[in-house]
Amino acid sequence: GTLVLVPGNTYTNRTTVNLGTLSISADSCLGTPPPEPLVNSLIMGGDSPGELAYNAILKATETFTLHANRGVQLLNAANAFEVVDGRTLTIAGDIGSNPNGGLNKAGNGLLKLTGACSWTGATAIVAGTLEFAPTVDCALEGGVTGSGELKLTGTGKVTFAGANDYSGNTTVSSGTIGGSGSPNSTMTIANGAGVAPGASIGVFQASNLAVAEGSAYDWEVDHTGPAADLVDVVNTLTLPSAANSVTVTLQNFSGGSGTFTAALYEFGSLAGDVASLKLDVASSGYAPAAPYVSGNSILVDLQPVPEPMVLGAVALAAAVLIRRRS
Repeated sequence: GTLVLVPGNTYTNRTTVNLGTLSISADSCLGTPPPEPLVNSLIMGGDSPGELAYNAILKATETFTLHANRGVQLLNAANAFEVVDGRTLTIAGDIGSNPNGGLNKAGNGLLKLTGACSWTGATAIVAGTLEFAPTVDCALEGGVTGSGELKLTGTGKVTFAGANDYSGNTTVSSGTIGGSGSPNSTMTIANGAGVAPGASIGVFQASNLAVAEGSAYDWEVDHTGPAADLVDVVNTLTLPSAANSVTVTLQNFSGGSGTFTAALYEFGSLAGDVASLKLDVASSGYAPAAPYVSGNSILVDLQPVPEPMVLGAVALAAAVLIRRRS
């Protein structure tokens, strides 16, 4: 069944949803907020999924923000946050799990998360939009599924660490998207936003990817492996037309010798201009290089720069040799 709580409640205990639907229209429906952050102010339980996919539901019928001190604890995968069409529920507190709870987004409205996200179970965007707007880094360990839309608007990095197959559109307006991505999602990296494949060196996937002017790519390389980050676009990769408008920052984990050719992108088809990619090699130990297209890849030939001491030794040896000959 459904329990509707009206605004203006003053109780101070925790709120637990184990079965059924709790319908609220304001933060005060859940009583007085804790005076300090409480990790389990709102507990989302639910039995193991049976005939009903989600049997513990918090339903938001208006646009409002849950107080930042109301931490949310997810007990398992049988809970859901349902936001009705045209409304936004913002959870400002931190969201965690005990031990492997997941987060499910239902309803056609928007669920916006501005606190830390540390649940370890799966994330499902069944309908509507799930927006991450954290100021800290978040890692989604359990994978992301569903057909709803995903947005990133915070300043932190959101890493998709699990196996993801969600098919909704992904828009990264700010912050950084990292991890493995999803081969079924059409993605946009906006001006001021970035992508960072893998947890360290790894592959980030997208069905289609549009990269805007002013966006960034954190590219990690291990020359001794050799190995490098890769953005793998199943269908169309769209780059800007403006030269040097996308910054690729090279981060070298280890040195090496000789030229190492590494792929920045692989794609089904390419639109735009590869000259839009500007490789930033500052402090990386590599010489400047220009990305180029080869087949269905954008490649870079990386050449380590000798250390100053090595250059000095070479110069000294040359000077000695010249003196001896003279």
